[in-house]
Amino acid sequence: MRVQLPTIIVLCFAAVLAVTLVYYTRKDPEGTRESVNLQSAEFKMIRTHANDAYASKEYDKAISLYEDAITMRPENAEVLNDLGATYYAYGLAYAGPSWPSWETDLEGKTAAEGLDELQMAIAHTESGYIVMNSANRESTDAIEQKAEELGAIVYTETWEDQVTIRLLIGKTQQFLMKAEDAYRRSIDLKPTYSPAYHNLGSLLMKIGQTDSAVNYLREAHYLDPRNKKLEQYLTQFK
Repeated sequence: MRVQLPTIIVLCFAAVLAVTLVYYTRKDPEGTRESVNLQSAEFKMIRTHANDAYASKEYDKAISLYEDAITMRPENAEVLNDLGATYYAYGLAYAGPSWPSWETDLEGKTAAEGLDELQMAIAHTESGYIVMNSANRESTDAIEQKAEELGAIVYTETWEDQVTIRLLIGKTQQFLMKAEDAYRRSIDLKPTYSPAYHNLGSLLMKIGQTDSAVNYLREAHYLDPRNKKLEQYLTQFK
C-alpha cells in the first residue's frame, strides 16, 4: 500500500508530539516543575522581606519570615545564618547601650556581700550581660550557684587567683543562645560556609569565650582568606 506524502507528514508530527508528551509527563507528571518554580519565587520573596525587616530592626517580623524560609528550605545554611544574626542583634538590643550591662569587682567582699551584689546587678539589668571579678573562691562558688538558681547562664574563667564570672540573663540570654544554635546548625549543614563561623566566633567573643571564639574566627579566615579585616583582627591573638 502506498502512503501519500501528506499522510507521512501527519504521522511524523503525531509521533513527535507523542514523544514530547511522554517526556514531559515523565519529567513533570503533576506540574511539579511549575510548583518548584513558584516555590522558589516565594522563597526569594520571603527572604527579601526578612532582610528588609532585619534592616528596619523589626526583629520579630524578621525572625518569623526567616523561619518560614527555613521551613521551605531546611537545608539552606545561609538562611539559618541570617536567622542567627537576627537573634544576635535582638539580644543585644535587649541588653541596652552598655556592654557589659553591669560590671563589678568583689575584691575584699565576703560571700554574703557578693550575693547582695549579684541580686542588685540582676535587679538593675533585667536583660543583659553581667561581669563580676573575685579572688574569693567561696564567694565565687556562692555567686555561681545562686545565679544558676535564678536562671542565668554562667561562664567562669580563672586566671591565677582571679576568677571572672560572666552571666547572661533575660531576653539577651534567650536570644543569644538561639543565635548560637542557628549558627551551629548552619555550620553543620555547610561546613565550608565562612560567615557562620565568623558570626559564631563574634558571639562567643562578645560573651568572653575567647579561646573558642578565636578558633571559629580562624576557621572563618581559613575558609575566606581574602577577609583582610578578620585577618587584622586575628593578628592580636597570635
